[in-house]
Amino acid sequence: MNSQTKSEAECDQNNSSAKSWNLQDLNAEYDHIDEVAASIYGGIPTSARGPQLPTAAQNQDRPTQTQNVNASNWSPFVQNLLDQPTAAFPRQVILGGIAFCMAFGSWAWFGKINEVGQARGELVPQGQAYKVHPVEMGKVANIPVKEGDTVKTGQVLLELETKLAGIEVKRLKQQQVAYEKELVQKQTLLERLRMEAGSRDGVAKADMRTQSVAIAQAEKNVETTRAMLSQLKSDVAALQQRYITLKPLADKSRELVAQLQADVDASRERRQHLEPIESQTDKLLEQLKADVDASRKRRQQLAPISDKTQELIEQLKADVVEHQQRVEALQPLVEEGAMSKERLFQAQQALRDRQQALVRAQLSEKTQAQERLFAAEQALRDRENAIIRAQLSEKTQSREQLFSAEQALRDRENAIIRAQLAEETQARERLFTVEQNLRDRQTQITETEGKLEQALAEAQRLKAQLSQKQAQAQTTQLEMQQRIQQLKVELTQLKARISENKNLLATAETRLKERFVYAPVSGVLLSLNVGNSGEVVQPGQTIAEIGPQDAPLVLSAKLPNPEAGFIRVGMPVQLKFDAYPYQDYGLISGKVSSLSPDTEQDAQMGDVYQVEITLERNYVTENGEKISFKPGQTASADIIIRRRRIADVLLDPIRQMKAEGINF
Repeated sequence: MNSQTKSEAECDQNNSSAKSWNLQDLNAEYDHIDEVAASIYGGIPTSARGPQLPTAAQNQDRPTQTQNVNASNWSPFVQNLLDQPTAAFPRQVILGGIAFCMAFGSWAWFGKINEVGQARGELVPQGQAYKVHPVEMGKVANIPVKEGDTVKTGQVLLELETKLAGIEVKRLKQQQVAYEKELVQKQTLLERLRMEAGSRDGVAKADMRTQSVAIAQAEKNVETTRAMLSQLKSDVAALQQRYITLKPLADKSRELVAQLQADVDASRERRQHLEPIESQTDKLLEQLKADVDASRKRRQQLAPISDKTQELIEQLKADVVEHQQRVEALQPLVEEGAMSKERLFQAQQALRDRQQALVRAQLSEKTQAQERLFAAEQALRDRENAIIRAQLSEKTQSREQLFSAEQALRDRENAIIRAQLAEETQARERLFTVEQNLRDRQTQITETEGKLEQALAEAQRLKAQLSQKQAQAQTTQLEMQQRIQQLKVELTQLKARISENKNLLATAETRLKERFVYAPVSGVLLSLNVGNSGEVVQPGQTIAEIGPQDAPLVLSAKLPNPEAGFIRVGMPVQLKFDAYPYQDYGLISGKVSSLSPDTEQDAQMGDVYQVEITLERNYVTENGEKISFKPGQTASADIIIRRRRIADVLLDPIRQMKAEGINF
């Protein structure tokens, strides 16, 4: 250690001696420069000289120093400049220094640098991360996911042991099924009892209605029987009165027979008076025959008149033919103009007159002759018919009168016989009928009185049965209502047990479901705080964090409290990712999107603010390929607070010392 210190001291001494020799050499050079300058420009050296150079006594060791300088590592140009500096070199050095100072001052005045606040964090999906907590304490049975996985809503993140909870759910389900079956059976029994009660009530009401109808019918029969009995008694009284009335009719029938015998005698006398009328009818027929002969003679006298009429018609036909010939003869003369048309018209008019006269003669004369002939024939026929009618009518009338007299005689005789037989028979039959009706009515009265007693007894019996059936129906209905009420109470109790069991089952199913930890939202599993099966988790323990799905990545960073004085939302940010060196991949731009309102305690950084920074792009480029960022990648964020001049930054220490009261 001492040897090393000595060697270092010797080296320092050699260096100091070398430096002193170099200064001596420079002083010698400066002397030489002054001499050369004076010889060139003819000036004299100024009194203000440069630094004091060593004296001649001090330069006694120059050869040795020169050798040391030559032995250094200067470049030839610098060595030449050092050995023989130009006269303008000092001025150039001064001008260069001034230019450097001006450039440095301009750069310091106009140049600006970013004043940044530094934060550090990691990439997370934008939005609040969902923290997943178990509801119950339990031992981990299965972990089907890992950090970084994309999960969907309802996906199982963690499974706790479910054996006991599953057994309890199964037991409660079986008990629920048994309760529901019992409920269905009791409801069916209740409905059956209600239907049975309704049917029994309906049957009882129908029986009572039938019984009431039977009672009403029995009472009606009693009234009908009483009315019939009264009617029969009235009929008996009427028949007795009729018997008293019919008994004298037998005597009156004899008188009627005597009167009819007198009528028969009168009819015989009338027949004797009608016999002379037949001789008078024969005389009338002879007179009608004489009239018929006279009518025939008259017809024969009218026949020559018809012949004369025929001759007149023939003469008129000849005149018509002559006039036609005359008109035909005059027609050519009129056409030739030898005769006037008036003559032709007169001839034609005469022809038409003859034709009309012929027609009238044919019609009138013939008609008159025929009418006369027809009248004569009609008179003849009338006479003949009169004779026939006289022959028939007179004979018929006399015969009819005679027949009527004989018929009247026979009718009277028959009437006498019928009267003799019928009146007595009818009187006896009527008396017998009245007697028979009296006996029948008395028998019917006896039977009706018996029926009346039976109807009264039947009505009383039916009323007693009705009262008994009403009592039975009320008793049955009361028993059915008691059974129904009992079943309703049992159903209410059973429904209460079912409801309680449902609540227990729902609680057990909820507990079983809570043995599985599900993802509340779809997203990316940012962290999973359970590593192995068999670990025990506690209620409220954060076992996982899920970031929103398809959300852009943001940098969740922690900003120290001293750096957060001027941080505002919207400030630009330059990001440097640890996984992608910014020297190779550049900086990623972003903006401050949120700043926590209060600080949080960090074990390493102390009080920090939580800052969220959005990225302008979520990838870097390498060889033309985009590499997307992943959640969890860390980065440093330089939040650009403001831009300051370089001069202000350089003067900050002086200002700070001045502010602290330090004087220069």
